[in-house]
Amino acid sequence: MTTIICEMDSMELCVWKEKHLQRACSGDEWIFREKEKEPEGIQVNFDVTHAYEIFSCLGRYWGDFNSCPDSETMGRVAKRWEEKYGLKLVELSHDTLTFQSDRRISKKEAVEITEETVELCAEIVNGKENQQIETISRTGRITLWWD
Repeated sequence: MTTIICEMDSMELCVWKEKHLQRACSGDEWIFREKEKEPEGIQVNFDVTHAYEIFSCLGRYWGDFNSCPDSETMGRVAKRWEEKYGLKLVELSHDTLTFQSDRRISKKEAVEITEETVELCAEIVNGKENQQIETISRTGRITLWWD
């Protein structure tokens, strides 16, 4: 089992929750919260060995809007990042993904990761633009955002 925080902040993720998490959420009343209200963040246990396999579970309910990659593409990237840098998916919402590594990310690796985010049309929200590489190498954490 792999557990991550899922922020149910879009209709697609709420529909996914309703269809696939009924056992985990039995008894509670499901209400979609409008964007201006606080989104619901829940811990979800996925029956997968690796965090990158979560994208297969989400399928069409995540990504593939504007310039955001689809689940299949992001799953391949997440697999490569986990194998190469130890970066594992720890949080997701409809337009953000957070990855965390248990090991130190070198500055060279942080540059590689940053360059790849450009290809994904993602913005990195770790620190200010000129501090992103430093922040990634210091914390081992990266959060991507698509507008």
